[in-house]
Amino acid sequence: MRRSQILKSMGIAAFSAALSGTAHAGPSTYIGEVIVTAASYCPYNTVEAVGQLMTIADNSALFSLYGTTYGGNGTTSFGMPDLRGRAPVHYGQGPGLTFYPWGVETGIEHNYLTVANIPPHSHNVLTTSQPPNTNDPNGAHLASAASPLRAVTGSSVDPSYDFAPTQIGLSGSVSPAPVDNVQPILAMRYCITVNGSYPPRS
Repeated sequence: MRRSQILKSMGIAAFSAALSGTAHAGPSTYIGEVIVTAASYCPYNTVEAVGQLMTIADNSALFSLYGTTYGGNGTTSFGMPDLRGRAPVHYGQGPGLTFYPWGVETGIEHNYLTVANIPPHSHNVLTTSQPPNTNDPNGAHLASAASPLRAVTGSSVDPSYDFAPTQIGLSGSVSPAPVDNVQPILAMRYCITVNGSYPPRS
């Protein structure tokens, strides 16, 4: 009877200790490791990945791993990765993909179309050798007329003028509307371990 009570008390104590534990990065978390949390704050021993500068004197172990890849002067400070609004990818080049150097930031949220992005095109002019029978250009062809006054209303036209292919350019300045280029995302919180185990190479 006494032994059962002791075991029961030990079980309650262990359960209570588990419930009262403080959230923090585990003891197996390595310095420099990036973790993702859905919470409103980063766990103990971590800082947010927001591109802030860290002092080398207070974070020598982390500096030995990051260097100045993400900023800093390398003498008194070094930068942290800034993952605000960015999706991390593995560095290097996958088969048939673009090469991304270590620590590079690239990509845009909006695209703007320019003349170079639009292929050239042409339009056909509909004509006929028949004489004209209307002054309304809607749905009609350019006709062959003995008198230019019959084909074009309002002014005379030189019948000997030869039409030739030409290019039409744009004049003035117009700001193009941006085209959205953002993939579906879910905003969460990225944190970096600043205190923990130093990552071994083997």
